[in-house]
Amino acid sequence: MELWVWFIAAVGLVGCFPLAANGERNAAGTCLPVTVSFCEDVGYSTTPHPTGLPGVSLSTVRSIVQSGCSPQASAFWCRVVAPECDVPRRGVPTRPCRALCEKVKSDCSSRSWPQSTRCDDFPEQNCFDVEDARAGSCQPISVPMCQDLVYNETVMPNLAGHRTQDEAGHAVNSFYPLVIAGCSPQLRDFLCSVFTPRCVSGRALRPCKTLCEQAHSGCEVLMSRFGFDWPNIMQCDAFTTESCDAEDGSPERMSAVDVLRKLEESGSSVRDQSLSLQTAHVLLTFKDADKSGTLDVQEFLQLQHHVDSTRRQYMQSNEWKNTGHNTEEQLRNALGVPVDEQTIKSLWNRFSSQSGINYDQFMTVVTKVEILKERFQANQMSLPCDCKVASFSFDQFIQAAIM
Repeated sequence: MELWVWFIAAVGLVGCFPLAANGERNAAGTCLPVTVSFCEDVGYSTTPHPTGLPGVSLSTVRSIVQSGCSPQASAFWCRVVAPECDVPRRGVPTRPCRALCEKVKSDCSSRSWPQSTRCDDFPEQNCFDVEDARAGSCQPISVPMCQDLVYNETVMPNLAGHRTQDEAGHAVNSFYPLVIAGCSPQLRDFLCSVFTPRCVSGRALRPCKTLCEQAHSGCEVLMSRFGFDWPNIMQCDAFTTESCDAEDGSPERMSAVDVLRKLEESGSSVRDQSLSLQTAHVLLTFKDADKSGTLDVQEFLQLQHHVDSTRRQYMQSNEWKNTGHNTEEQLRNALGVPVDEQTIKSLWNRFSSQSGINYDQFMTVVTKVEILKERFQANQMSLPCDCKVASFSFDQFIQAAIM
């Protein structure tokens, strides 16, 4: 985690919170800093074997961990090749448990498994972060960053293998500069779902994949600018959408009014420009897959990703920075589909004002074009030509035309 110190310095936020450097030898002189690259974020920093163990290929292990075949892959393999140093026991490594090994091996059955690593060789005790292990006790969240979520209880150990909330809090605070930088409105909720997961019947609820993808897409550019990769324990492919409905805490479906309110709460405005209820209706239509007139939580998370992406497109223009409006050329670039000049003129005359196109109208136009593109693709015909042709019924044509 100490690499984040450089990131904090780069964005001018040094001193916002303390970061400990735990790379020193302990009093026994046997614990060294973990230097295995994919174990930097596993939740501990010292090991008796900083560069791995003989007989276990780091390249093979790295491919298993980075494949995302199991959410527990890094927690298990790091404790095999670079196990946590047990300071009170004078540097004796803390070994992973048998159930954890069996869970990861089962999840990663399609990957090449090192023959020297047999689950029977590991102890049955000291289990953590295994769905089949004994359920823990729900506890009130004490990590400050995660105390005003839609849930208020968590369970340890977490996805990263932290056994206490103090350890989890230290780890999640390392991402605080990204949270206050505002690269993604979903980042804080996702981080907390990893480091202080929601407690359900004594077990940790897995993070929502859609929430992860939104946090990652929003912050990837900023992280890359300073030479950082998305941590292995937070790879979105390791999660599923099964827990997404529970992230919101409200099982009921959302109307356009609800969608607009939640978008405003997540910071969807630009300067003093907010989205209108009329635009919220268009946005709801875009992700209303079952045509119910409402969105469930998963559909809303997908919609939020679209809104965040379109908002960034609008804010990236030099014209917006100067006047708060975008130009006809910037609208054309944002549509992302080949549109003839007559259509662009028609859109511009319909949605722009004398100053240009404002944020609300920009969102409406881009979303409507996305809806039309999806409807065309859904009806596209397979023809033996280098062309794109779709078949529409009269009703479908009318719906698209008046949308």
